Amino acid sequence: MRAIRFAVPALIAASACAPLTPGASSLADGPGRGGTYAAERTCRVAARPSALPAVSQLVDSAGLAAAAARLGAATRGSVLFSMRYDRTGTNVRRAVIAQSTGAALADSLQKLVFAFRKTAAPAPQEWGVRLRMDLGAAPAMTVARREVCSGGPRGAAVDALSAQLMAAPGMVALDDTEDRVVVRVHLDATGAVTDAMLMNPNLRGPVEARLLTLVRGLPFVPASEDGYPVPGEASFALRLGR
Repeated sequence: MRAIRFAVPALIAASACAPLTPGASSLADGPGRGGTYAAERTCRVAARPSALPAVSQLVDSAGLAAAAARLGAATRGSVLFSMRYDRTGTNVRRAVIAQSTGAALADSLQKLVFAFRKTAAPAPQEWGVRLRMDLGAAPAMTVARREVCSGGPRGAAVDALSAQLMAAPGMVALDDTEDRVVVRVHLDATGAVTDAMLMNPNLRGPVEARLLTLVRGLPFVPASEDGYPVPGEASFALRLGR
């Protein structure tokens, strides 16, 4: 049985819009942010928050629209921002993730979003949304869900470790009903393992300790939201030797 790999679906569009280009403030080493990760990842539309907030809950929408109209004049185009909030409702990120206005104007609009930001209601955990601004004589803003991507081992790390285990049959003792072990790891925003566990209940003691030591040595890609690294978790399978 082959080790489980992460599948990559087509990029999920969190808001229907005209074609936009990546923002100037994007990360250089993120998925879809001007660089690539050597790993396959699963991406989906975020389920949180359960109900999307109104634009007026995130920014002074009237003031922001008026300032954007003065700044953009007759300019047409759109800017998509990634907005992240901590548990107190404080806006901790306002990043341009796509734009069709030109980088300079998009950056100026990002500064306006900062100037007109509001504190949202407290929440049990950090959360985020996308804020889209369509320019024109009367700029319009809409809120949409962000894209979240799972973390996972980089490149062929799982296959390489599986091959190492299968090449050393005495390394792991299993009963005859299993030829793989499922591992779950918790990752910080850098991809470092903060916790790891085996999901196979019959593997405990020295076997578990040995495998988890090897797993912690694997290189991991962190989870991300709208291309920005965040803490997360990942599950994968290792094929074991006999």
